[in-house]
Amino acid sequence: MKSYCLPLIIYATEAVPLSAINIRVLDNCINRALYKIFGIGDTRCLLQMRSYLGLSSISDLIEVRRCNFVDQLISICILVFYSYVCVFY
Repeated sequence: MKSYCLPLIIYATEAVPLSAINIRVLDNCINRALYKIFGIGDTRCLLQMRSYLGLSSISDLIEVRRCNFVDQLISICILVFYSYVCVFY
C-alpha cells in the first residue's frame, strides 16, 4: 500500500493546491483499498487500521511533502545564489 498505491495517489500534490473535496476523495481511495484488503467497513476500525499501518490522513501527508518540497527548493536557490556570488568574486 505504502510503496505502490500511496505514491500514485499523492503524486505532485505538493505543487498543486487541492480543495477539501479533493482531499476527501483521495482519503476515500485509501479507505476503500483498506476495505478491500482487510474487509473492514466500520469507520473506527478503518481509523485504527490506518494508525497501525502508519497511514496518516492525506492532508497530513500532503503537508509533509509540501514542506520537503519547499525546503529542497530553498536549498537549491541558496546553492545557486552562492555559486553565482563566488563566480563574480
